Amino acid sequence: MRDETAYTPSACKYKVYIIDEVHMLSTAAFNALLKTLEEPPAHVIFILATTEIQKVPATILSRCQRFSFKRILPHDMEQQLLRVAQAEAIDLTSDGAELLARMANGALRDALSLLDQCIAFYLGQALTYDKALEVLGAVDTAVYSRMFRYVADLGKSCCDSYVIGLASAMRRYSDGMGSEEHNAQILEMVRRTNAQVLTILNERMEETRA
Repeated sequence: MRDETAYTPSACKYKVYIIDEVHMLSTAAFNALLKTLEEPPAHVIFILATTEIQKVPATILSRCQRFSFKRILPHDMEQQLLRVAQAEAIDLTSDGAELLARMANGALRDALSLLDQCIAFYLGQALTYDKALEVLGAVDTAVYSRMFRYVADLGKSCCDSYVIGLASAMRRYSDGMGSEEHNAQILEMVRRTNAQVLTILNERMEETRA
């Protein structure tokens, strides 16, 4: 590629190189790319795409114009799934579309793949929330909702900091700013909150026995 960039394009104004998942490049490949990025030819444009920006060397990042794309919001994805289902004459309920959008984690391609799975299992039938749950092997969110409501109702100070932190992280995630690091932080916050709940439940059991 480094040799090819030296030649001007024969038909178009620019040569555009798109490197997907650029963080997978080896150290030697990054070094070779860096030499081109330091003095890029006027007719060459590089587009580097990655889902793990923290793995891209700082020497590369400092020479790029960065655009951070957000995940597609669940509501927007739900509406798109309903439009696709209507165009394909598929009976998809709104709550079923909502579940598929949530399970896709911000990726429309994944949401459409999940929709295809549901169609394969229930061809010619209405795709409801319960049927989508069965196909995807997911857990009803009402279970988690009850758990978090219980945490909030406990009103214990030892849980307050974790619950507040978890709520803040969830708001940021719902705005489409999720990342691998951010997901890990949310899971860690959930783990800590769950540990606090178990501690409180054990204390109450001990009080009951006493």
